[in-house]
Amino acid sequence: MLILDNLLFSINAVMPIFIILILGYFLKEKGLIDQYTIKKMNAVLFNVALPMFLFRDISRSNFTDVFDLRLLIFAVGTTCLSFVLIWVVAEIFIKDKSSIGAFVQGSFRSNYALIGLALAYNVGGSEAVTKGALLMAFVIPCYNVLSVIVLTFRSKGNSDVGIKTALISIIKNPLIISIVLSLPFCLLQIGIPSIVNKSIDYMAGMATPLAMLAIGGTIYLDEIKNRRIRLAVVGSAIKLIVQPIIYIPIALFLGIRGNGLLVLYIMYGSPTAVSSYVMASNMNGDVELASDIFIITTLFSVITFTIGIYTFKVLGFIL
Repeated sequence: MLILDNLLFSINAVMPIFIILILGYFLKEKGLIDQYTIKKMNAVLFNVALPMFLFRDISRSNFTDVFDLRLLIFAVGTTCLSFVLIWVVAEIFIKDKSSIGAFVQGSFRSNYALIGLALAYNVGGSEAVTKGALLMAFVIPCYNVLSVIVLTFRSKGNSDVGIKTALISIIKNPLIISIVLSLPFCLLQIGIPSIVNKSIDYMAGMATPLAMLAIGGTIYLDEIKNRRIRLAVVGSAIKLIVQPIIYIPIALFLGIRGNGLLVLYIMYGSPTAVSSYVMASNMNGDVELASDIFIITTLFSVITFTIGIYTFKVLGFIL
């Protein structure tokens, strides 16, 4: 009975998110939403809904309860370590050097802000979201800067996008701005009027369904290219399976537990960010490979996440 309860908990945490994602895919296939609609949805998501989602959960938290310097250092450190190790391995085994940039980026860069935070909320509640958001404030800049570096050196041609441009985009990122603006409320325990709180709740409530619909609408199964499939599968396995298997035991050994361990697992195990495809396109990278890794990791993460959350539940890492 306990096994069944744990399995149902895992399915209930993961499946609602991916059902909406699948709905987004079918809405796109039926022509009810198109790429123009998805572009506008993403604009609302990144500029309004998701910033409000982050602001709500951080501003209502107690900073001393959720901030964990050891967790932050571990997350940033392992992100940089993964980037270096994957790049070294790619240089050794990938013959077409112009594909290395897309491969490395797809193998280490998570869709943490969208799928990751939604799953963290389903499993660990507001505390997990707050811990995840504080990590995100440091990890996302790492993703952007490291991706620019590898795509600058390993793409199909020269690119106008550089480190300076990446840093400016980080500073102007609505998600980073919302996290910074929420910190005074979190640190000083400043209350927000009820009428404003309700408005924030309404806007924040749009974040997860809007994100999943938009992601589902960007999936084109017929675009998976056979000539890239083996490389895409390897990159996807590194993203969804290899990194969690390597880093979670190390985190346990270092004493990281509870929601801290949960958000680390979600960070490592989240599918590749859709922005990796956009960046590869803008920087003359291997767009086909970037697209394939995004699609494969997004589709198979429903399986790996269910298994991972189930394992966490069985082992008592989450209550």
